Amino acid sequence: RAPTLRFGAPARARVGAPVRLTVAARDNGSAASVDISVLKGTKALTRMNGVVVRPDGTVRAVSWRVPRSAKGKLRICAAAFDRAGNASNRTCVRLTVT
Repeated sequence: RAPTLRFGAPARARVGAPVRLTVAARDNGSAASVDISVLKGTKALTRMNGVVVRPDGTVRAVSWRVPRSAKGKLRICAAAFDRAGNASNRTCVRLTVT
């Protein structure tokens, strides 16, 4: 069975400021990791692969500092993976950077 994912980010951020992303995964076995991508259009600005999370749904915070190239409208997407190779649906949130 695929893990479930909860993912959150603020709606707005400023260039140079840190952005707090929250991820949590729940799985019947053991959710091993979450992959996070920051996209501007179809271009990936940042990838954070293998963010370790606990299978019990405990929230984990990850910080990302917004570079100048990120100004404008972004999508931040995440997917959780368990040790058996099952993947959650990809979840995306929008972020506007000024």
